[in-house]
Amino acid sequence: MPPDPQETNAFPPQQPRDRFPTPTPSNVGEPRANLGLLKRFWIYQKERFPLVKHGFLIAIFSGSAVGYGARLTNTSPTFASALVAFLSTFAFFWQMRVADEFKDLTDDAQYRPYRPVPRGLVSLRELAIAGVISAVLQASLALWLAPALLGFMVCVWAYFGLMCKEFWVRDWLKTRPVFYVLSHMVIVPMIGGYAIAVQTVPATGIALNWNLIPFLLTCFCNGLVIEIGRKTRLPAGEEIGVETYSALWGLAMAVRLWLGAVVLTAISSLWAAGQIQTLGVVVPLLMALLGWVGFKAWPWLGASAAGLAMQPSSPSSATPEPEATARTPAAYDLLDGPTALWTLGVYLGLGWLPWFWGGG
Repeated sequence: MPPDPQETNAFPPQQPRDRFPTPTPSNVGEPRANLGLLKRFWIYQKERFPLVKHGFLIAIFSGSAVGYGARLTNTSPTFASALVAFLSTFAFFWQMRVADEFKDLTDDAQYRPYRPVPRGLVSLRELAIAGVISAVLQASLALWLAPALLGFMVCVWAYFGLMCKEFWVRDWLKTRPVFYVLSHMVIVPMIGGYAIAVQTVPATGIALNWNLIPFLLTCFCNGLVIEIGRKTRLPAGEEIGVETYSALWGLAMAVRLWLGAVVLTAISSLWAAGQIQTLGVVVPLLMALLGWVGFKAWPWLGASAAGLAMQPSSPSSATPEPEATARTPAAYDLLDGPTALWTLGVYLGLGWLPWFWGGG
């Protein structure tokens, strides 16, 4: 899956510690005046919203929703529905990226001045305009394909607006990270539901029904997999001012919670597959994926991982790490690879592979 529905701020401040030097972003020293708008946005997307990476994951997610909706209603996916679902889903996640830039401005200016907004590469006004343009595109596509979709789109926007306002209980949520994450994760199945409606409304006039609950639950649980996975790091990769679950709860506990979310996703995926008679495709795929992610996570589950998470780190200290872990910032995000593969497998199994092999 693509980037996060809202980055969580529900964490206590971290204790100062030395960390691995932050990589220098591209064109960090080049004056803004020397760069055109397109060039600046190109640099921005490379650093904050990689089009190829996110576009691929969003295509898998939205295509799975379209395929699942088609299978559930015994209709054929159309290119128009797949395209509108992809562009609309991409726009939703882009709008959340923009909202995060507003929300994180103060923290970024203090702790992460190398990021595009605090260093002046792009302005919040420019990002807001880009967000509005994406919303206009979404509405135009809905009107073109099926005007009834606008009502569902407004529902997603309304919940997104509540998220931006932290449901008007910001202080309460900040002290309760679990409630914060769960409340913000609801946006993922809402987006998935809209992508399904893009297929089902033009084809049948029916938007959603109770049979979609397992797929929407899968979207919710897998959103937790992505959220926990992207905020679990080795201790040498922790940064001051960057909130992670590994810093909040310890590395071993964060990995256990991630595995718990994986198991919940697997259960809901099997339920969803049963609704469209594709267990013959999904069961072996999930079994293989569960074995692989369990193997990758196993080294970090024991007492040694818990001890590692408690050790302060510095560039000059010897930090216990697997030999394969390179001392680069990306290498500290130990769950990125397993999270990406798990997400791809789940959505391919539920919405894409049944088109080719069927189920039973």
